[in-house]
Amino acid sequence: MSYRLRKPFYTAKSKPNMTAGIWAAKQTFKQVAAPIYLQYYRVTDPDTRSAGDYIADGNLWQGIKWPVNETTAKGSGVKVTVDGYLESYAKVRVFQASAPKPIAYAKIQKTTVSGNVTNFYVATRVKGAPLTRVAKSGKHQYRLTVTRTGEHAVTLIPENAGSQYTDSVEISERYLINNQNYYMHTEVLY
Repeated sequence: MSYRLRKPFYTAKSKPNMTAGIWAAKQTFKQVAAPIYLQYYRVTDPDTRSAGDYIADGNLWQGIKWPVNETTAKGSGVKVTVDGYLESYAKVRVFQASAPKPIAYAKIQKTTVSGNVTNFYVATRVKGAPLTRVAKSGKHQYRLTVTRTGEHAVTLIPENAGSQYTDSVEISERYLINNQNYYMHTEVLY
């Protein structure tokens, strides 16, 4: 969800830890196709041999792989929300239970996909996002180009400081945003 929908939870005096339950029934929900703007990290053929959990959430963090000090590491990055917003983050914890407050966001006006390259177009500049200005006016003034490389990196998380034992193995997929390295945390193996 975009920040404009999450905002009441950030400003509430008491933080709710759960929303009301909705039964998953055909009369309550209808199946829809995934929006084109979410295809940059879609898995079309999951690896059924994996013992891990696929956890990709659309967050693209600057760097090349998930940090070893995952509980304290901070990063900057971008995310495309499920309701079609481009958000940017600066110096927030990469490992957290809820989405951080963005420093800026804008509604995605257009998305194009060609192979492993996805272009997102927004009408306004999004502070912190590596956008390219492509027009002087209109709804498609700024472009974010995301390239999915298909390359993966592994991070071994130690059981505790100085331990020779591994607590988990974190898998990241490498992306390029305007030719800068980004990664998405995609899988965890225990």
